[in-house]
Amino acid sequence: LMEINVNKMTNITGYLNFAANHKHLSVKFPNLAGAHNMTFRNVSDASLPSLHKMDGLLGFYSNFFMNISAPNLTLTGDLVFTSNSAVMNISMPKLETVKGGLQLANNSALEDIEGFPSLKLITGALDITGKFKTYVSLFFFFFFPLFLQSARC
Repeated sequence: LMEINVNKMTNITGYLNFAANHKHLSVKFPNLAGAHNMTFRNVSDASLPSLHKMDGLLGFYSNFFMNISAPNLTLTGDLVFTSNSAVMNISMPKLETVKGGLQLANNSALEDIEGFPSLKLITGALDITGKFKTYVSLFFFFFFPLFLQSARC
């Protein structure tokens, strides 16, 4: 199996898991707007151009893609990017809320974390592990607003 393209699927109410796949598997959900829980492992491409809302985990583990984008995602539960050795760019420009934890760990080619410009709230843990050029600015943008909020109390 080299490609999964599900044109008519617009919502996933259960758990979707791609694992132990061919190195060149491309997964495409061009019209998927909402989902409960999705996990991608060992895929070369995951296309989610219409995804707007997740209420559970969106996880990417040990994949082979260089870029991952969810341009319309505004809300998710946990968001995980772990051991995606080739990923160089993560782009979720409209993501505002993570109702859970955000983890970026062991993505050895990822040097800059600039793909979450609208992110305002993480209700769980923030776990960032790696050698990032923008680590200081990321730390400033996430924690300085929290400091200001607690200083106003």
